[in-house]
Amino acid sequence: SVPQNMAQAELAAQKVNELIKSGARPEETAVVLADEKLLVPLLYCMPMNEHKVNVTMGYPMRSTVVYDFANAYLELIRKAKITDDQVLFHTYDLKPFFSNAYASVFQEDVFQTLHHWILTENKTRISKDELLEKLNAEELRELFHLNISWSAIYAALKTYLTKVFYAFKEQEEHQTEREFIYFFLKSMNQLNDYLADKNEFSLKLIKKVIQEHFRSVKIPFEGEPVQGIQVMGFLETRTLDFKHIIVVSANEGKLPTARSLNSYIPFGLRKVFELPTFEEQDAIYAYHFKRLIQR
Repeated sequence: SVPQNMAQAELAAQKVNELIKSGARPEETAVVLADEKLLVPLLYCMPMNEHKVNVTMGYPMRSTVVYDFANAYLELIRKAKITDDQVLFHTYDLKPFFSNAYASVFQEDVFQTLHHWILTENKTRISKDELLEKLNAEELRELFHLNISWSAIYAALKTYLTKVFYAFKEQEEHQTEREFIYFFLKSMNQLNDYLADKNEFSLKLIKKVIQEHFRSVKIPFEGEPVQGIQVMGFLETRTLDFKHIIVVSANEGKLPTARSLNSYIPFGLRKVFELPTFEEQDAIYAYHFKRLIQR
């Protein structure tokens, strides 16, 4: 029993450590995440320097920093007010973008500098020229030298995120973040193939398309299954046996998952015509849970 979601990840890592110290073999120990969003907090809590960890699961793209960065950037450009001689940004839209970790990769104090200046000058709107004066990093400046169209936004995002990827690579760290950027760009390239010639689409519609596209995108993690502590999602445990199991987020709405059917056919009709309903979905989770703990 813990008060917050993140505390579950910390407690799970602590329990794993205790198990290993008491003589359990890492390969026979599994941490099962009913809520896949807890993967990154769990990895930060795990004693990586002492034990190997093998991740076998998909991580939702919508829970990554790179997705938040792209979403905030698109929203900022979409809400920009274009007059005859200027482009104006609302300060309310600047904050989510510049407070993102990726915005400070090339200029560490960018959010603090802008936030202090906005408060001092009591600004509600900032022109593009004023904003560019405050940005020292050329990589950030390039994000705002663009026409307001999907092709320009896509090119600017792709260029910036590629530079972030190589900056992380040079530092020889942030391996997980590099993986996230790689899969995000790969998915964006596929999306751009569909949107490239659709100049008549508004940015509002394009943002909606991007959100829907990434709703179901998951980043696949593949590792070495015969080494280290096994970290996996609930459905990845199928037909596997472990001697020690820690299930995180065994709560309502997570185990089984929330009852959401993307269908116009109501439950009554589905039942009458023997179409799948949430009852079958619950039964699948019940089976996997029983199968997992039967030993």
